[in-house]
Amino acid sequence: MGCEDKLPCGVTGPITDPLDNFIKQTYHDREMAVLNREEKSFLKPMKLAHTTIHLLFTKPAEIINSVFDTISCKKSNKFYHQKFARVKEIWECDQSDPTCVFEAEQQFKRDHMVDLEIVEILRERLDVCELRNEYSYDVNCKEINELFESASNSYHIKYGELGVKLNARNTLNKQKNRFVENRYLQRMLKRKVEE
Repeated sequence: MGCEDKLPCGVTGPITDPLDNFIKQTYHDREMAVLNREEKSFLKPMKLAHTTIHLLFTKPAEIINSVFDTISCKKSNKFYHQKFARVKEIWECDQSDPTCVFEAEQQFKRDHMVDLEIVEILRERLDVCELRNEYSYDVNCKEINELFESASNSYHIKYGELGVKLNARNTLNKQKNRFVENRYLQRMLKRKVEE
């Protein structure tokens, strides 16, 4: 078994770090001038001390680390996106099957984390857009604001007002109650229209 074995099931190839991409898109697209202070001393003692420490301690450690990295099979600088297979939802599970219920709960937790992360990313993008367009953010950030409002509204409809014990059963009951209320309101509107 060498270093070039197949990836585990559900793992796709390497991707770039999404956090680095976001930081580059958000903060590094503007050019900034950095002022460097010129030292007027002839010997430059801080630079001399820094170079000495670097050559005595840091450089040998980097060389040893690179040797061990070439020997080892593990490559730690790649990010992998793991795809979980979709399992039955909680309403498709038999209540006497604890394995199915457990898998549905775990899938629900992953879906909840993804939905929460989507709302957080949109909030960060909206904040950055408002900071960039300080005086005209209502025009320039309208699209991101609509996306954020839609995502946060959907998140609140699905997960809002469920309390601390958030699980798939409580969310399913809330969804059922919402569907029943919508059906009731549609019937009442039909009756009023017919009258």
